Amino acid sequence: MPGLTVFTGFPADLFRFFTDLEANNNRDWFNAARERYAESVVQPMSEFISAMQPRLKAISSNYIADPKPYGGSMFRI
Repeated sequence: MPGLTVFTGFPADLFRFFTDLEANNNRDWFNAARERYAESVVQPMSEFISAMQPRLKAISSNYIADPKPYGGSMFRI
């Protein structure tokens, strides 16, 4: 499909981040890890959603894939 975003996969740190979050589920830890969250979770998830956008549209115009990290298809942690 022309114009597709190339998605190369999620980084290994995405899964480590969620394991660490489970062990440190508090605001102070998350605030200290906010940049890591952006790099390891938000950015690759946005790329994944962008890559899926044309594929979903080809199935039905009712499927909306919005890569915005807030207010789009990505939900909170």
